[in-house]
Amino acid sequence: MTGFRYHALALTTSVVTLAVGVVVGVGPLSEAQTSKQQDQVAALQQRQAALSQRLATTRARAGDDRALAQALAGPLAADRLKGRTVVVVAAPGADRPLVRRTVADLKTAGATVTGTASLSDVYVDPGKAQSPLEDLVLRLVPPGVTFTNGSTAIERVGTVLARSTVTAAATPPAATDQKAAEVIAGLHELGALKLRGTPGRLAQFAVVVAGPPAHGSAAVTGARDALLGLVAALDKGSRGVVVVGSVDAALPDRLIAQVRTSPITRNPSTVDTGGSVGGDLALVLALAEQAAGRAGDYGRGAGATALVPDTLVPDALTPNVAGATGTG
Repeated sequence: MTGFRYHALALTTSVVTLAVGVVVGVGPLSEAQTSKQQDQVAALQQRQAALSQRLATTRARAGDDRALAQALAGPLAADRLKGRTVVVVAAPGADRPLVRRTVADLKTAGATVTGTASLSDVYVDPGKAQSPLEDLVLRLVPPGVTFTNGSTAIERVGTVLARSTVTAAATPPAATDQKAAEVIAGLHELGALKLRGTPGRLAQFAVVVAGPPAHGSAAVTGARDALLGLVAALDKGSRGVVVVGSVDAALPDRLIAQVRTSPITRNPSTVDTGGSVGGDLALVLALAEQAAGRAGDYGRGAGATALVPDTLVPDALTPNVAGATGTG
């Protein structure tokens, strides 16, 4: 019995000794780990503070650059479009703030905006464009309209719509065109467009604001044919056209990319930086360039050749004068 108690006491003593050793050993180890973690946290906090400072500096510089660009863009764009008349055509789904900004840019540059025609999905729907829209425009077709041999229904609609919104005359008529007004009213009744302005008032130039892509193969094809046909018709019937949109509009399935690559739309200019200070300036200068009989593709997207038109070309930037030559 005594031997058993002895062994039990020895075992208990060993266990207690081991436990004390573990506790004593863990203490310094835990302190070392805690100290290392604190150092790591401090280093991360210091790095975060440095990155935050760099970000703040970058933002401040970007703000300074933007302010400088705005200050320089104002004088460059001032009166560039004085005496010009422009109609703005918004593709289905076009960004409303971009449309409003485009109108403001044109007015700031001295242009008179005759109206804003906002197209709906009805206009680019091939099923709807084949019959009621064509029936309408063929009944109301204004004088002087001719259709290209082999043109499709939506191309004929675009031809008549262009004739009802723009003119290639050096001086646009002061009076409204009654036939053109009837076409606009009819398309409005069919839900194909809404015009903010005076129906039948013709403009010398057109600015088309690109919208998002359609969905579905048939819809994509229909929208492409409808919008490209309209851009080509506007260009043919006016003194110049500029298509403007964000850089997304320069992606392969978007309007600006299609205008840049289509054989029927070689003369219109394009700007894919709409909504930016550079895009505002590019739009105005591109339209002034159109008045001088030149075209270009501007921005940062595929197919763009420069950020803005060459401002060193004098006759592309001179204000409007009576009897000026050149069409889009």
